[in-house]
Formats: sequence, C-alpha cells, structure tokens
Amino acid sequence: MIGESILHYKILEKLGEGGMGVVYKAEDTKLRRVVSLKFLAPQSGSNEEERARFLQEARAVASLDHPNVCAIYEVGDANGQPYLAMAYIEGETLAQKIGLGPLPASRVVDFAAQIADGLAEAHEVGIIHRDIKSANVMVTPKGQAKIMDFGVAEFVGSDVRAGEVVGTASYMSPEQATGETVDVRTDIWSFGVVVYEMLCGRLPFQGDYEAAVLYSILNEKPPEIENVDVPPALLDIIRKCLQKDPDKRFRNGAELAAALRAQRSPKATAPVEAAARPKSHKLAVSVVAIAAVLVVITGLAFWRSGGDTGAGGVTAKRPSIVVLPLNNLSGTEDDDYFADGMTDELITSLAKIKGLRVISRTSAMRVKEANRTVPEIAEQLGVDYVLEGSVLRADGRVRINAQLIDTAQDRSVWAENYDHDFQDILSLQNDAARTIAGEIRVQLSPEEQVRLGASPKISPQAYENYLRARFFMNRRSREGVVRAKELFQEVINAEPDSGMGYAGLADAHVLTAVQGYAPPQQVWPEAKAAAERAVELDANLADAHASLGLIRSFYEWDWKNAAQEFDRAIELNPGYVTARQRRATYLSRLGRHDEAIEEIQRAREIDPLSLSVSHSAGVIYSMAREHNMAVEQFKNNLELAGDYYRTYMALGRCQLETRDFAAGLASLNRASELSGHNPFVVATLAFGYGRSGDQDEARKLLKQLEEQSTSRYVSPVSLAMVQIGLGETDAAFALLDKALKERSGFLSWLKVEPAFDPLRDDPRFVVLLDAVGFGD
Repeated sequence: MIGESILHYKILEKLGEGGMGVVYKAEDTKLRRVVSLKFLAPQSGSNEEERARFLQEARAVASLDHPNVCAIYEVGDANGQPYLAMAYIEGETLAQKIGLGPLPASRVVDFAAQIADGLAEAHEVGIIHRDIKSANVMVTPKGQAKIMDFGVAEFVGSDVRAGEVVGTASYMSPEQATGETVDVRTDIWSFGVVVYEMLCGRLPFQGDYEAAVLYSILNEKPPEIENVDVPPALLDIIRKCLQKDPDKRFRNGAELAAALRAQRSPKATAPVEAAARPKSHKLAVSVVAIAAVLVVITGLAFWRSGGDTGAGGVTAKRPSIVVLPLNNLSGTEDDDYFADGMTDELITSLAKIKGLRVISRTSAMRVKEANRTVPEIAEQLGVDYVLEGSVLRADGRVRINAQLIDTAQDRSVWAENYDHDFQDILSLQNDAARTIAGEIRVQLSPEEQVRLGASPKISPQAYENYLRARFFMNRRSREGVVRAKELFQEVINAEPDSGMGYAGLADAHVLTAVQGYAPPQQVWPEAKAAAERAVELDANLADAHASLGLIRSFYEWDWKNAAQEFDRAIELNPGYVTARQRRATYLSRLGRHDEAIEEIQRAREIDPLSLSVSHSAGVIYSMAREHNMAVEQFKNNLELAGDYYRTYMALGRCQLETRDFAAGLASLNRASELSGHNPFVVATLAFGYGRSGDQDEARKLLKQLEEQSTSRYVSPVSLAMVQIGLGETDAAFALLDKALKERSGFLSWLKVEPAFDPLRDDPRFVVLLDAVGFGD
C-alpha cells in the first residue's frame, strides 16, 4: 500500500501491525497534515464483533480532548475496510525508552503525572482503557506523554461479558486477569505497573509463560524498589495502585492525578497513605525540607570552623555557581544520557578552577527536580550564580545554549551559544568553562589555563560510550554498574591510548568492591590495574587519582601513598566532591578526626544536599567518639531519605555505644529486615545482642551466620564482631587473622572502630595494627 492513495490519504509508510489492525503513516492531502491511519485487519473486517469494537475505539477517543491522549480526526470506511485517522505522533513509546534501562526518578514523576492526567480525562467521561501499558504510551520529542490504543476500551456500565479477559497479561489487574467485571480502578493498577517498570527497568510481575504471570499477579507481592533516589511519596503511590483489592486503590484517574500533583509540589511534606505501609515508617520530607536541613547543617559546620577551611579548601568568599542539568533538545529521550553527560563534564571543567565554588551534581539534580526558582536555589545552596541551558545534537554537531543568572538580581548577565563539531566536543566544555570564569571575574592560574586548554582526543563513538557508561554508573545499582563496565571496556577497546576509559573502569570496580557486589580479592586488583593504567596514560585525571587513593588505603594499607593520591586528585580538581569525601574517611581511619571533620565540611559545601556525604559525616563523628552527634546525624538522614538499611545500621551501632541498647537493637533489627538479612548487618545485630547481655540471641544468630558461610561468602570480620560482643577474645583474634590474610577492607578502620575497643589492651591487637600499617 506504500505510495497508494485511499480516499484523500496518501500512504507514506507502515508504522506497525497488531492482532486487530494495521497502522500507516499517511498524508491528509486535504488538510496537508501527517496522520496515523489505522485500518481494521483484513481478517477481522468481516467479523461484526471486531468491527463493533473498532468503532468503539473511535467513539472512545473521539469523546476525549486532552493533550495527553492521542486525538482522533476521522472515522470512516474505504471500500468496505473501516479506518481511523488519528494524530501522528513523532517520538517513541515508553517501552522503547525503558528498553535502555530504568528512567531517572524525576522523569518518571513527570511522565506519571501526564499519564494520570490523561486517565483522569478518560475516567471523567466514563471510559475504561483496559490496556494501559508502556507500549501504549507515546512520548514526543518535547517530552509530552500521550495515551494510545483504545482498541479494547469500554464505557463504564457497558455490557462487558463475565469471563472476558482482554488486555496484556503483565499489566492486568487481578480482577481483569480472572475475568471479573472491571471498572476504572483496573486502569489504576496498570498505571502502577507502568510506573514501577519505568523506575526499575523491569515488570513487577513476571513468569516464563502467561499463566505464571497471572499467578504472580494474583498471589505475590512485587519486589521492593531499592532505588534510594525515588521519593518515598512516589513509592507510596505505586503501592496503593498495586493493591490487589480494588477498594484500596485510588478511586479514579482524578484522585491519582491529585496525589501525584501533591507529590510534585515543593510544599508536600507527607507521603500518600498506602494501605500496606508499615506503621513504623516515618513521614517523608520533601526535597525542600532536605535542602533546608542540610544547608543548616552545612552552615553550622562551616561556622564551627571559623569560616576558613584551610589551605586548599573552599571558602565562603569565593564566587559560587550551580550548573543545573541541561535540557535535552535532541528529539529523543535516548539522548538523555548525552545531556546528563554534558552537564557532568561542564561541572567537572568548572570544578577544576580553584577560585570558584562549584556545586556538585547531586545537589544540582535535587534542586532541578524540585522546580525551584532562582532565588530559592540561591537560598538553599548559597550560590551567587546559576547556569542553565540546553544541549542539542544533530548532524554530527553539538550546540549548547547557556545563560548565566546572577542570583542576587535574579537576572541573566550573560548568554552564549556554543556550536562545535562532535569531534571537538571536549574543547567545547573547556571553552565554556573559561568564558564563564571570565564573566564571574575569577582569575585563572597559569596551570588552570593549561588544564582547561588541553582536551583529550577521543573518537565520537568512544566518547558516546563513555557518557553512557557514566549515565548507568550514576544509578548506583548492580545492573547499572555491570553495564557501565561493559561500556568502559568498549571505550578502552576503541581508544587503548586514552586514560578516560581506564579511569571510568577503575571507578566502576571500586564501586563494585565498596558496595559488596563481588568478592574483594577479585575486584580490588582489577580496580588497581585500571586506575594505574589511567594515570600512566594521563596523569591529570582527578578521578583516577581519587580511585588510587581509596585502593592504596582500603586494600593495600599504603597510607603514605594514599595521601599523595588524594592530594593530587584535589589539586587537579578542587571541586571533585568524591575525592574530598574519600580523603575525609581516610583521615578518619588514621584517627586524624579534626582534619577529617574539616574535610567532610568542605565536601558538604560542594554538595550540600548529598545524603552520601551526610552519611560519611555521621560515620566520621562516630569514629571520633562523638556518638551523640552521630546519632543526631543519622536520625536526620532517616527523616530526609526514609528507610535505608545502612543508615539504620550506623544509627544502631552508635546507639549501642551510648548504651541505649533498646533503641540500638531496634535500629539494627530494622536494618536487618530492610537489607534482606545481609550477613554483615546480621553480625552487627548479633554483636549488639552480645553487648546488651543477651548471649542466647547472639549465639543463635552466630550459628546462622556460620551455616551461611558454608554456601556464601561471609566476611571473617563479621564473625569476629559477634565474638567480640560475646567476649570470646581468642575466637575473635583467630577470625581477624583470617581477615588479615584476605586483606579485608574493613580492617582499614581497625585503629578507630569502636567495636574493637574491648581488644585494644591485648598484645595481639598491636600486632594487627602493625600489619595494617598503623605501627608508629
């Protein structure tokens, strides 16, 4: 049919085909517009039931007039073949976007709100879609979501036959799957499945065949969403949508849309009430509250230091700037990784300027997601300037449009377009950084001028893979890190003489080791090899030096060379918050507590909204025996971020040190539950029971850990902690000797970790300290 004309429609190309129909892209020669032309499948054309359903879709969509629903222009019959003429939507389906991996939480909230608004309109006029799924939502290049395919829609109160099962299995509500009469709440369930899929990159109910999927829908709970960046209120909305009892879901699209609007509102301070929510869960706090609390904490910490953070630090007198995430104008969300990468690289280029305080990516993302005004951003982050803009990639070229806003006056003081060939993209970022520094009147040192003038040469494809890898690694999930490693290796294969790929691979290996995704003896040597190769190829890569600093201190216990690597990383990039955070914990492990607190304060000034940095601050206070301050810090983190097992575990350990055993054991039990009974968390809980005098419970958990160790790796340090709690000194030292042979990274905390205090007077402990490099 391509090239043929049917009535006043010229067929241009075939867009897709399903069980009920075929869709073509066509030109409406009368109105001179492009449309989507849907024909009833030839085999269905003579079936009166199918023809009636086809017309049902036309009536359903024609009754809707909403920007988030695909518009219908005409219904007709061409030579006995029914057709629908609909708006042609450029873009791609949500399913295609999700195929590249989970979407950022901010983008998920945006799409969810638009879909909910479209459903609210449909439900208002009495339409039940019955097949809401990611493949039936199109997204335009401008990010507008549109609900498609009302082919199995019904009107509320219509005669839906009992036992009729229509829709797509993985998205069906329980009542839909069993053939019961459905109402608009079946769309609410399917909506919940789509939002879960966007966040996780997978469906909540799965199986090898349709019957297994339906069994899961009817009988199982979906796996918990572990992404710590997802707002707690959004998690509550998903839980409520996926209640198996329809009476416990939102009543319709309008109620759902209202809940999402409340979640997006900067003034929202409490999550949606979900029927399945544990009573002990605290109310979530909005991004605005996160900003307020952390900025106060940061300000107090800076005040305590007297306003002068010392040599090499960042002072309040320096001009400060936040680079908001660049908007993607490239026409497809597939290029979101590219816009994110351009933002990160611009932040990195600016952060190399010692005379400029540059807010880190995490905090920039949080204020962007909160849709704050420029004055609000200035108040939250304490910045003098906001840089915002967009990035467009087309025909082998990249254009960045940027404007610099003076926050005191809330007006643009400079704007510029940078248009470069993609081959020269790295010099574009450095050009922009130099220009911005000039506008802010920051004097560049000769070394900084050289650094910003030098750009590593890398092929376009290799650089794209590099940006994709960073994009996946920023998700901090096991799957994301695995994919990042694959892409960094592709960069290395294409550019073996460039240090960028090796530096990225070292970062990915370090994250794997620190998160416990693989055995340390396997991962740390791989991280070391990649980081050393990166520095060998390019000695000016700050991230490679920061990785080496962690490797030297955490794995090799080479404290002197670790210090040199951290210092070099900060010299190359004073605004690299990861280097400062790692240096702070390095100083803490050495017992240099005042210096550690000063360094973590510098990291906070760069990234005031980072929960990771805030967690490190709590750990540092704990190691300095400032347990009450640490307890308050971790409690604040729980208020800000909701349930996170590492925070509960750290809080519980501090509460044990203040001899608040009841609270400590409660926190550690919660941590164990949230972690899925991670062996290290269980060991810490057993240690707590031993410290509190409940040896029976401690030995019960120890026996479980010993049984687990026959089938999976359980760190000997974990088992040693339990023995310390029980007062079994000889057994504890035997296990610590085993950990020493394994080069357990936890032993790098030996000098300061409070859990080891009962062993410090034993001569064997001095031998251990010497072995880990802490001898005088």
